[in-house]
Amino acid sequence: MISNLDLKAGILGGGQLAWMLNLSAQKFGIHTRVWDPARGASGFRAAGEIHSSPWDSPTGVEVFCKGLDFCTLEWESIPLSLLEAVEASGTPLMPSSHAVRSASSRILERELFTRLGFATAPMLYVKSPGSLSEDVWQSFTGDAPFTKVFLKHDRGGYDGKGQSRIEASSSVRIVRDFFSLGDSRGIIEAQADLAFEVSVVAARSASGNFAVLGLFENQHENGVLRVTRLARAGSFDHLRAVQMMESLLSDTDYVGVAALELFVEKSGKILANEWAPRVHNSGHVSLEVFEESQFDFHWRAVANLKFPENPAKHRAVMINVLGDDLTGEPSFTRRDILEGADPKPFLAKHLRPEELRAVRKVLPYDYGKKDIRPGRKMGHLNVILQQL
Repeated sequence: MISNLDLKAGILGGGQLAWMLNLSAQKFGIHTRVWDPARGASGFRAAGEIHSSPWDSPTGVEVFCKGLDFCTLEWESIPLSLLEAVEASGTPLMPSSHAVRSASSRILERELFTRLGFATAPMLYVKSPGSLSEDVWQSFTGDAPFTKVFLKHDRGGYDGKGQSRIEASSSVRIVRDFFSLGDSRGIIEAQADLAFEVSVVAARSASGNFAVLGLFENQHENGVLRVTRLARAGSFDHLRAVQMMESLLSDTDYVGVAALELFVEKSGKILANEWAPRVHNSGHVSLEVFEESQFDFHWRAVANLKFPENPAKHRAVMINVLGDDLTGEPSFTRRDILEGADPKPFLAKHLRPEELRAVRKVLPYDYGKKDIRPGRKMGHLNVILQQL
């Protein structure tokens, strides 16, 4: 046990991030209570208490918050009205509803990035499908150097959902049709001249102290994070990336761990893509790389504890296990990958040849989800490598 705080914390959202927060909380003597509408949510595992009712339950906030010292969240798409109700109850919410609001909307997120002076890919705001005239579309794409664009709904675009990639030469009718379905607001964004994607995972405490957990290079597959590695020294401007993150967390008066996802163009230019006001998938490798993980730093941040020096102790790679891996071609069994029976064929699909030769240990994390769907995260592997 790191510290016996004897505190009671609420967690809004019951996915795998809540499960890993529960495990970390035990080190600090923090008792957790998890709220998720889904009975049997994977994040109920290792929780001290569970609460399952609809988000809009009339007595939900009152019952859930009773006796809590503070509340946090594991998912930015919790209804903002619920976050505001938690704050109105007098229970400290970290991060605040104000901070979460700017990350739950593509439009608000880009407006924040622009105000902070972050470079982004060329983009066009869409306030309604009717605002997309032929002239507006042609002025954005006509003589542009990019050939593809991403259409992104304003809300609910996590893990590749709520977005589509099309040719910049496509008809404006296709664009209007996209925004006419579901969320009618959003952004149109040019595809970056991408070298690779990185994320900065960092923490900010209630007293304003700032600590970087790590800079990670990420590889995506169909919009879903597939592989994460520690970013290579000298591969891009690490200092600028950290400065961007510190500026973001300071501006939003953020408390907790968050992730800022960045595009690094082939020219070396860094573009802000999106940010997540919570512990993040790309930070899972911290469970093995560092003495304390992103989950530990999150509890330190919300409990306003000192951030320790946290040097890397291992070289490792994180690989997400998706529903496709258990049902597609080639198909692996859950036992092969998530129970460690025979992970090598799976590793061979995702590791670089030199990494595969350096595998020393594989640590599986099974999220305990029964419903297998394409693109759904079923677990992850942290692969510890020999030092080369």
